[in-house]
Amino acid sequence: NAGVKKIIVPEGTYYLSQALNLSDGISIEGISAERCILKSTASSSDDALVFANGSRTLLPNLSTNLAENATTVSLVSTVSLKRGDIIMFVDTLNGSFNSSRTAYTNGFFAVVKDSVSALTSFALNGYALAALPSATTQLWKITPTNTSVSNLTIDTKETHYSTGIRITHGNLNKINNVKVYGADVNQILIERCFNASVSNSMFGKHAPDVASLSYGVSAVSSQDVTIDNVTASSTRHAVIIGAAGKFPPSRNVVVSNSTINSIGDQYAADLHGGTSNCTYKNNYINGGLTLGGANHTITGNTITNLLNYECVYVTEAKQINHTITGNTFNTNKANLTNRVWIGFNINDYTNVYGKLLVSNNNFVYTFISGNTPTEGIRIRRLSGSNAMDADFIGNTFKMTGATLPAISSNAKLINLSVLANNFDNLDNVIDSTTKLTFLGNKGTTAPTTTVITTLVDEYNEWDTYTANRVPIINSSGRIATTNSLYWNSADSSLGIGTTSTTFKVQVEDNKNASSGLFVRNNSTGTSAITQLNASASSGIASLRAYSPLNAGWAGVGGFFT
Repeated sequence: NAGVKKIIVPEGTYYLSQALNLSDGISIEGISAERCILKSTASSSDDALVFANGSRTLLPNLSTNLAENATTVSLVSTVSLKRGDIIMFVDTLNGSFNSSRTAYTNGFFAVVKDSVSALTSFALNGYALAALPSATTQLWKITPTNTSVSNLTIDTKETHYSTGIRITHGNLNKINNVKVYGADVNQILIERCFNASVSNSMFGKHAPDVASLSYGVSAVSSQDVTIDNVTASSTRHAVIIGAAGKFPPSRNVVVSNSTINSIGDQYAADLHGGTSNCTYKNNYINGGLTLGGANHTITGNTITNLLNYECVYVTEAKQINHTITGNTFNTNKANLTNRVWIGFNINDYTNVYGKLLVSNNNFVYTFISGNTPTEGIRIRRLSGSNAMDADFIGNTFKMTGATLPAISSNAKLINLSVLANNFDNLDNVIDSTTKLTFLGNKGTTAPTTTVITTLVDEYNEWDTYTANRVPIINSSGRIATTNSLYWNSADSSLGIGTTSTTFKVQVEDNKNASSGLFVRNNSTGTSAITQLNASASSGIASLRAYSPLNAGWAGVGGFFT
């Protein structure tokens, strides 16, 4: 409270009777996370043991609706702002995703481009991330904290504070090489912050506390947050990205190079329904991931499942547009009723749109006695309509000790493309898709398809074709072969009705009816001729028929040399 900007904590255990409230610009730095320990002595729970809280000031209302991608904001009365001020936009009424997630509303953070004085408009350093109505949108100027915490252990297991470290209304806040244990709700909470980082840290519940639900690190209603090289364990979600209250959803949060463990019965990692443009990359996620919101990327991770749950569960979104690429999904726990690898449950909303890209993943399942999972990947929708596509490209599916459908869908997708995957001996069961394409896949088992408007099934390993037969498009619109057309590749000859060719084109038939070749020119013009020629070096023999109006040979047919 003395106003100093940097506090160095020597080696030791420090017993705190109340929270450390870090004002703007203060950094607290231990000399070693293992040897500098902050421990609570309070007998009752409190908000946080280390707390940094900025403030917000309400600005005038919007004078007109804010359009998405707008670069200028217009207000009903004047404001004075300086360049770099952080503005939080919140739609207090609209944008709810569904009844179970009423707290998720439209909104975002932005930065003022240039200083303004007594003006009714200002420019953004960038553009509006969402369209917001003037009647229900609030604008807040954030006066953030700019604090850092490093090289400390924060232990609240004896006092059960609700949070170990809490940063609210922050900017450029940094948590590095910190260990946090024991908090009942959040080990680290970052809420309503613009720019924050958590790195090289460890946090989680102690083993005696596993009966209490808690979070490891929570990024709530925050934007541009990085979580890198951490080890998180928790009885609820070890890493959670979401939104709360009438505040913006979290955007642009990146979780990378981390070990994320579930020690309870909840998914280890969670992206709530109000989030967008977030990334999990190169993590080890031991206990699965729930994936809500829109425009997320899940890449380069190794993901294992919880007991009776999938590795990834996709839900809580009206707009999808997720990319799941380059991951390894390793399922080896008991699974009685659910999907093995991924469950796409897009049934939370009346209408869903967007696209799912699942590419270059390695799906591994080891059968355990007593397991009865229903399929590997399941896309389900029971009501509503979709303007949604899904692409499965270049994935490898491997089951040991069980044979289940690799992909099962009744989601009424617009386009479902299954391209260049390796299915081993696994089936695919697809129902109710407008256009379904299987192309270039490996696997010995043909897919099971029903209620498909357009089916393209070509060049897959299960599509067997007879050698030296000419491909055709059959009555189902698929590539096939027929025994009636034979191609002799040795001398480049075509046999019609025969597999033994002497001539370049050889036609053979065996029926008690007219047979042979029929050539017709339906034109009645004065120059119209139907003609077959046999040519050699000494001359031409020609079978000709002239149209009835031919100027010189009206209606004549004959053999000419």
